[in-house]
Amino acid sequence: MKTNFWKVMILAGLVLAAPAGAEYYLAGEFNGWNAAGQLMTDNGDGTFSATVVGLVPGARYVFKVTDGTWDWNHPGANSWLFADEAGQVTVTFNENVIEDGWSPTQYRIGLSTDPGDWTIAGSFGPEGDPLFWNNANPEMAMTPIGGGLYMLSRTLAPGTYFWKSVVTGSWDSISWDARSVGTADTTLTVEPGQEEVRFYVDALAGLVGVNLEIRRTDRAHDPDPNNFEEDVLISGLVLSWTVADPNDDGVVDPNLNASDIYIGIQGTDPNLYYQGTVSTWDPQTLRASFPFAGAMTDTTYLWRVDMAMDDDIVIPGFVWTFTTELTTPDITQDPDYQVVQAGGTATFAVTAFSVSEPTFQWYRYVDGISDTLLTDGGDISGAQTDTLVIENVELADEGGYYCVVNNDSGKPDTSATALLGVKRRLAYWPFENNDPDSQVAGSPVSFLYGDPAFVSGISGDAMEFDNEEGQEDLLYTDPDQVSYFDICNASMTAACWIQSSFAATWGPMVARNGEGSEGWQLRHSGATLDQICFTTRGTGNDDGTPSNRAVYDDQWHYVVATYDGAEKKVYIDGVVSRVYSSEDGSIARESDEASGLIGATGSPVALAGRVRGDVLSGLIFEDVTPCVLDEVEIYNYALDAATIAQNYADVTGTPVCPAPLQYDLDGDCVIDLNDVALLAGQWLADTSVQPAP
Repeated sequence: MKTNFWKVMILAGLVLAAPAGAEYYLAGEFNGWNAAGQLMTDNGDGTFSATVVGLVPGARYVFKVTDGTWDWNHPGANSWLFADEAGQVTVTFNENVIEDGWSPTQYRIGLSTDPGDWTIAGSFGPEGDPLFWNNANPEMAMTPIGGGLYMLSRTLAPGTYFWKSVVTGSWDSISWDARSVGTADTTLTVEPGQEEVRFYVDALAGLVGVNLEIRRTDRAHDPDPNNFEEDVLISGLVLSWTVADPNDDGVVDPNLNASDIYIGIQGTDPNLYYQGTVSTWDPQTLRASFPFAGAMTDTTYLWRVDMAMDDDIVIPGFVWTFTTELTTPDITQDPDYQVVQAGGTATFAVTAFSVSEPTFQWYRYVDGISDTLLTDGGDISGAQTDTLVIENVELADEGGYYCVVNNDSGKPDTSATALLGVKRRLAYWPFENNDPDSQVAGSPVSFLYGDPAFVSGISGDAMEFDNEEGQEDLLYTDPDQVSYFDICNASMTAACWIQSSFAATWGPMVARNGEGSEGWQLRHSGATLDQICFTTRGTGNDDGTPSNRAVYDDQWHYVVATYDGAEKKVYIDGVVSRVYSSEDGSIARESDEASGLIGATGSPVALAGRVRGDVLSGLIFEDVTPCVLDEVEIYNYALDAATIAQNYADVTGTPVCPAPLQYDLDGDCVIDLNDVALLAGQWLADTSVQPAP
């Protein structure tokens, strides 16, 4: 992973530049805040240093770096330090601009002491949550990895976060601006697909960073396996590294005597244990190695190589990590959604790859915590196999089902949750008696946006919607009950009667979001003047083919869209919209290919417009269609052509011909004597051109 996948920005004001050629001093609690209290030594390379003595061992002090006056000082808030056991500490100040991925990039304050406990505090949860700006949350505690470095690895949802590294239990911190009390916040933007984030703090140098590649050659470096490497084979596993090469010039540290190897297992014991000593290395490559014979599969290891010098000094190494080859089961095919007739049979199946014999356990989803473990009995069978069967399905069986697959690794894999629905009408808005709610028992209540009016419809009452600016109207379902319509992601029908004289570009009649990668819409096709389409996100052919007829002529039209998981269709006035051959006029196709689940959404269903967003992020109301709607319906399966044609005929009282007959010459959907008469009237007619005699 590379750092540029994460956007790290700074918030707050500018850091004032020091006067050119300035001398630097330390002023703080230890010298009565004398602006010229202790002159720092100029090291000639843009760095300055001073050792403060006579301090109380282990005590905390605050201070600033000054130019000998209070005209310029850094940082804006006080910096801080902790004295060592001898009651002293060395402070370094680096005025150089350094672009090495660490922050701050200038005026870095380093210390010879480390408080020892660090935590990442930030906006990692809502206000009041333990993850919200908590300076002592064990879940956000950083792990020491050697050399004054600490790391925390977290999986974060895509989004923007504010954070800083703090001395645990305090607001002594290091951030982009400085080492100080209450530093400025750093902004981190996590992009989709890059949710694994590693936070670093260098407690000695006074630096922070995200997802850095750390390489210091004054100790063991360049490990193999690489740091964070995954799927490492255990057969013949050898750990190797480059020994201390302080100048990174191929010359080993002359004081190096040996390498001590320590290994531990992540998540079981925070300690690393001594494994052995390596006293040799390749004089050309400076590589040393250690066979790791006891490695286990499915394990994340931590390891460290300390440099033992011939003067009895030990230079602790960084802590590296790798994960060995996984033998955990891998679910390769999740169960499919099931929509069955009441009394029918639902079958859920998973496919899994497993090195050892897998086990299966099916659950019914409740809340993700107290889900119901299923057992065989009654109408349920296969609860401990790869295929779950539920017979005599009824409304009480509706819900989500998933499988947990395990094996000898003891590390299970969990399938996606598949929904089970009984084939039925989910919502129905007839608008009779000035009632805006769906009349299906248990369906979500309706909310009105704007001021839609009740008017006469195709059958009794209807609802009229306006799109005048500032007076837009639409209807939407309870945003706290959006999951009610999730079963429609597998198969569905949206139907309505519409009367409209204006085609609002891409304006929906019935929709559940339908933008980006989420949801569906029965709407105007913006690629045409006055045709419609059925948009299903995530299925391929998202917008589908525009209808072959228009509906925006101020007449009543019955509009239906269906999706059965393999194809989707649009019907107008009981007849499917067809594409005809440009060569001979024959029917080329009556549907669009599509497959898979419609993209999940947290948005409610809307009539005469679109609602995006959800209750957490807020609702967005847009693209209202000026129209009158009546007899609006949503089903969790695809209605067939005969049912749709019958619905149209029943409402209008007129017959409809849903499919052309080959010998129906007068187009009345009946082959009778009238067709024979038409044929007889053209009997023996000959329009051929014969060659001249």
